Amino acid sequence: MDPSERSAIIRRGRQLEADHQAHVKRAAILLDAEGRWLKSLSRSERRKREYVLLALQSKKVPQQLKWGSFDRHCSNALKHDKEIFMQRLDLEEFESMYKESVFRGLPNRFRDDKEVMLKVVSKSSQTLSLASEKLQNDRDVVMAAIQSPHKCAPLAIQHASNKLQGDKRLARVLLGHQYGITAFSLLPHKLQGDYKLALLGIQCSSEECSKSYEHLSELSEEMLDDYEIVFEACKRRGSNLRFITDTSLLEDIEIVASACENDGAAIEYVPKGPTRDEMLHESNLLVLIKNGGHMVLNELGEEYMLDREYLLPAVENDMVLSAEISTKLYSSDRPLFMDVLRHTSKPFEQYNTFSDDVRGDAAIGTAILKTNAFKKGSWAYRFSKDIPEDVDTPSYLS
Repeated sequence: MDPSERSAIIRRGRQLEADHQAHVKRAAILLDAEGRWLKSLSRSERRKREYVLLALQSKKVPQQLKWGSFDRHCSNALKHDKEIFMQRLDLEEFESMYKESVFRGLPNRFRDDKEVMLKVVSKSSQTLSLASEKLQNDRDVVMAAIQSPHKCAPLAIQHASNKLQGDKRLARVLLGHQYGITAFSLLPHKLQGDYKLALLGIQCSSEECSKSYEHLSELSEEMLDDYEIVFEACKRRGSNLRFITDTSLLEDIEIVASACENDGAAIEYVPKGPTRDEMLHESNLLVLIKNGGHMVLNELGEEYMLDREYLLPAVENDMVLSAEISTKLYSSDRPLFMDVLRHTSKPFEQYNTFSDDVRGDAAIGTAILKTNAFKKGSWAYRFSKDIPEDVDTPSYLS
């Protein structure tokens, strides 16, 4: 073998060894980038685009490449690399990021890049406000923003162009979102007068939306006179009754019954009359109390207030007995009084209504301390210092 052939074989062998080592390094990064990033890679290697892309695909992404650290550890070329940016958007932590932080220091071309913005707004809808005017007028981008599953997604419509804000087809998509009704007041005045759109938003609102939002709060007075809109809104959240000014609707038994079925406290918005009397009838009273309408017991008098059938469900649903009633119950029906303590959801508030004589009863203090509601209270330790010394203090307070 002549010297030239021998040199070629040696060079080929070295190249194969180098390729093998590079392949092993790439595989190691892909498998565990977090563990390899600082230990196995030099500073210059950590700035290579190839290795950064591999690390972002790893199940364990290095801390240095996450959103809070990337800008401090990577060059401008990597920060402005579209492929790297798109992969960073797939990191789970992005879901909870502040909406504008991902765009700080990024070039304007990203804000005008439809592919990038489609992915960004689908994950964080409010970033539509940072898109270029061209993309704020792009139906696909706006649609992606208002259709993302987050509860604030419909509010992104305010960042769309005036043309798309007034688009009725887009409004139907918006109000078909489970939180769409929350953005109804952001639509142009002309669309806010559309009964079908308002009804769509109410009917599509989810249970979670209805717990935190009163559907009728932003509707016009004309809308509040529409039977179907009022019925659908009250069926989902009883407190919508408070926005109704039409007496005939407030006296409609179907509307009132549907409102009180999901929120018994809505009975307070129903005026005195046949409808209210029917809801307070014994056939409906227990359901009303279990749904939070326990305040009606004060209206019905002591006969109902001291009735075990109604009293125990009432205290389980946040009712606190007055000092007068608790003292009378303590004197006249001790077993029921103790059951009230076992069932109450507000032991601390209830204890504060007791007279000094009742508080001095060691059995009362012990019963309060053993209630599940008390154990979960953040005031347990503070309250335990105020009870008589002869009370048997549970072990979880010792």
